[in-house]
Amino acid sequence: MSSRPTFIGAVEIGTSKITVLVGEYSGRELAIIGRGECSARGVIKGAVVDFKAASDCTHAALQQAERDAGESIDRVFLAQTGAHLEGFYNEASVNVASADNLVSAADIRTVCHLAKAKELPAGRSVVHHIRRPFRVDGRLVPGSPENLVGQRLEVGYWTVHGQEQRLADNIHVIRGFNLEVKELVLSSLASGHMVTTPEERQQGVLAIDVGAGTTDFVLYRDGAPHTTGVVTVGGS
Repeated sequence: MSSRPTFIGAVEIGTSKITVLVGEYSGRELAIIGRGECSARGVIKGAVVDFKAASDCTHAALQQAERDAGESIDRVFLAQTGAHLEGFYNEASVNVASADNLVSAADIRTVCHLAKAKELPAGRSVVHHIRRPFRVDGRLVPGSPENLVGQRLEVGYWTVHGQEQRLADNIHVIRGFNLEVKELVLSSLASGHMVTTPEERQQGVLAIDVGAGTTDFVLYRDGAPHTTGVVTVGGS
């Protein structure tokens, strides 16, 4: 017997509009089955400044999307933008532990933990740790380096972080509709992944998303996000 599909809501609380998509996830594929939209109120440059107004608009868009889909949303992936988002790069390296110089899963866990361990300033919270490709003895490895031969394993992360209060405001808007926010997703990553191909990301490509109040961008190199950012100027 097949298990019940999961109905996922993708929500973006933008400056000019709140948009919701509903996806039916079967465990193997995702089908878009509903959409809702509402003109935004209480949002300036991606930041919630009037909680009640922003909540009313978001809830209207969620209800419209659920009616369109004919299903109730189980959980939400919430897009993030705004001037409060910042990023930094941090990398780490370890000597391969085994005597035969085979990279192990433990080596990978250790170097990833070290690269993500940089402490954030007070009042900041991580939105994404975006891993760049591994390197073994300076050689770029597109996939997993496990079981490759080398003496030194390196990796770096582009870490995106935001003001805890700003992130909490957005999450609270969704929770007011009795929905769980499963994950925060950087708006530039969401749009960049949709409008670029794997080949473009491998060769290097810059995706720019001009919104009403902010402009989000993501630069891809070697198949992975390299740098992200938000400019607080938009089309309006």
